[in-house]
Amino acid sequence: MALERKKSSNFSKRETEMLVEEVESKRDVLFAKFSGSVTNESKRKLWEEIAMKLNGLNGGELRTGKMVKKKWQDMASIAKRKEAGRLREAMLTGGGISAAPPLSADEIKVVDVLGPVAVEGVVNGIDTADVKPLPVPVDGGKLKPEPPLSLRKRSNADELLLLEEKRLNVHEELLEVERKRLLVEEKRLAVEERRLAIEEQRLALKLCKEAGQAFSVVQLGSEVSLQVSVVFFSTFNV
Repeated sequence: MALERKKSSNFSKRETEMLVEEVESKRDVLFAKFSGSVTNESKRKLWEEIAMKLNGLNGGELRTGKMVKKKWQDMASIAKRKEAGRLREAMLTGGGISAAPPLSADEIKVVDVLGPVAVEGVVNGIDTADVKPLPVPVDGGKLKPEPPLSLRKRSNADELLLLEEKRLNVHEELLEVERKRLLVEEKRLAVEERRLAIEEQRLALKLCKEAGQAFSVVQLGSEVSLQVSVVFFSTFNV
């Protein structure tokens, strides 16, 4: 009868803390690209070394290199999703109160180890399967460490403020364009009012002229009638 495989217990808080510490100290090899000096075997040995250190804490619970690597991948996936959600909420709220759940102390350390490249992949909708190496070679072959999460949070806030300033500048430019349009509209209405005033004057002059012509016709008709009457009476008297 085959023996049932015993399910390993959950990692303790001290185990997860040590796991993060060990991964951080060995990340330049664990997450480096494969090369002549960095091979799959060298990475496997590092995971086994981390497992041995964790085994000295758990009082008999044995962890293998595969187990601690899987535990790290699970922790990294959760931390990336939570940090990506926090960044999305920050962009939507403009740096205000976020509805995203806060990261724990261990998750903040995990995000620091992962670096912004891995988290940005989740923010943009793509969860990076392989964690990119964080150390960046600089002059003299030395490694330039990534800034801590607290500084990157301030950097994100500065970017949000810059975006808000640009948005306000665009809004002010639109208001200025609208103000100029209203000035042009006022001038157009003033020209239209002057044109209507001139039309009214022309109409009044026309009416006066027509009224004068009608008066002349009436006056002329009265004179003709008077002359006819004089001739008539003169003939009658004769």
